Amino acid sequence: MSIPDIQAYWADQIVTDWQEETFGYNGLNSNHSFTVSGGNKAANFSLSYSRIDDEGIMYGSDYNRNNLNFKAKFKPIKDLTISFTARYSNTQVLGSGTNTAQDAGSKTESRVRNAIAYAPIELFAKDNVTGLEDYESFGSLYDPITTIDHNYRVKIDNKYNLQGYVSYKFAKMFTFKTELGYEGRYQDQDRYYGTFLVQVMVLPMQKVRVMDMW
Repeated sequence: MSIPDIQAYWADQIVTDWQEETFGYNGLNSNHSFTVSGGNKAANFSLSYSRIDDEGIMYGSDYNRNNLNFKAKFKPIKDLTISFTARYSNTQVLGSGTNTAQDAGSKTESRVRNAIAYAPIELFAKDNVTGLEDYESFGSLYDPITTIDHNYRVKIDNKYNLQGYVSYKFAKMFTFKTELGYEGRYQDQDRYYGTFLVQVMVLPMQKVRVMDMW
């Protein structure tokens, strides 16, 4: 390509601020909660729920969390007390995000670096990639918005905790008390690769799921 052709190409290009396109959003944050409680001398309870929604300032990035809490206490007879507490938390992270410890060193995975370093005009080689031998060079040909759209993740984290006790006062200075508790966690991560990512060039289209439960 001659110098006049290059000058003509640059003259017709639209300049894009990719940092603004990637991180220039005014994310809406909302927090809602309510509580219901009641009881008498023999029994009382409390139920509360809260939800947080955070859209984030990064394109394609959302976060929400739900918390549910329940407490109850009963005194069926004078010296006997039964208590129960339950907590549940659900967290969802949507979108590719910025980077993780596993992908921080990859050119195709570095969303922050790509938004800063990507050329503000369309590249010559974007539509002619047959001569490229370096897959990372191929991946860096695509703008930050495209790479985010083609690297979508959904992370779900569920936590629950159950606790309870029974106590009985059988003498003026003596009380018998037994406690029971259980805690669990379930994590699920889905990842979807688009057609422009390096993983699709070297691997078949796939969905990656990571589960951990105890």
